[in-house]
Amino acid sequence: MILATDDLRKEAGKFFVLQCQMEREKQLVDKKRLTENKIMEEHVYAQLWKLDLLAKEERERKEVEEKKKLVQDTQAVLDWQKDTRT
Repeated sequence: MILATDDLRKEAGKFFVLQCQMEREKQLVDKKRLTENKIMEEHVYAQLWKLDLLAKEERERKEVEEKKKLVQDTQAVLDWQKDTRT
């Protein structure tokens, strides 16, 4: 009977150790999954930021072109006025 109790305690101890190992493995898997999700989110936000930057640069380039055209048009009108006065 004493041997059976000792064996039962040993098995219970082994079972407890295995439970702890399984829980630790589960925590590691969960942590890895969360880290991977965070990396994916950061990648998505980086791509969105890049697209936003490209759109901003394109918009600014168009604004510069429009201003340059307006300046040219204004200068053409001024030149025409100057030429027609003389």
